[in-house]
Amino acid sequence: MTLSDWAAALIVLAAALLTVITGFGFVVLSAPLLAYLYDPLHTVYLSVLLSTLLLGILLAGREIRRVMRWGLVLRLSLWGVLGLPLGLLVVPHLDKNQFRLALGVITLAYVAFRLWGGHLRLGHPRLSVALAGILGGAFSTSSGMSALPVIFLAGDMQLDAFEHRATLAGYVFFTGITSLAAFHLAGTAQTLQLQEAAVLGPALLVGMLGGTALIRRLSERQLAVGVLIYLAVNGVIALLPV
Repeated sequence: MTLSDWAAALIVLAAALLTVITGFGFVVLSAPLLAYLYDPLHTVYLSVLLSTLLLGILLAGREIRRVMRWGLVLRLSLWGVLGLPLGLLVVPHLDKNQFRLALGVITLAYVAFRLWGGHLRLGHPRLSVALAGILGGAFSTSSGMSALPVIFLAGDMQLDAFEHRATLAGYVFFTGITSLAAFHLAGTAQTLQLQEAAVLGPALLVGMLGGTALIRRLSERQLAVGVLIYLAVNGVIALLPV
């Protein structure tokens, strides 16, 4: 393994560990740093692929599937398909600096939103679902961060904390599958990216095991604060010039 492979493995391990704690967010936890190592398209594809693998493992658990709002996941995912081409059109035109800057701004906006503690409310649940799904699809193929529009617009969806986490995980998983299919149909997926994912797979699994152990040792508040601090640091680092 090269030095960049080891760096990527550490990033993936940390992101997987924190994703097990939060139930979602692998890409927003990893992509801002992976963008220093890879070009934008490689970063997005690799992040989405690893995120989909991780969430597939988490969704194998009966408890998370039991509380998931399957109807909402389906509606969000179907709307998301409409947004996939938008992201595919955008990401090839971004250079590494523009891409990192965008990821940094998005990540810090998410941190600020979580600290604010609110949700945007449009007052029209069906419109919120459609808009969140379409924007999530566009975010998925342009940055990998399909969860963020759903988080921002979750105020109209009437979910408790457990339903929110499970439903979001289901949506990101299914949007990840459709995004990967879109990359392959568009001819932008490469064998190198699949090989890189295979190299980083062990780090993903170790991170998941670490996250499972930490959940039992730390309180919900300590975990939430730790995740936000990690995200804030990621966002700031993404804004730094190379």
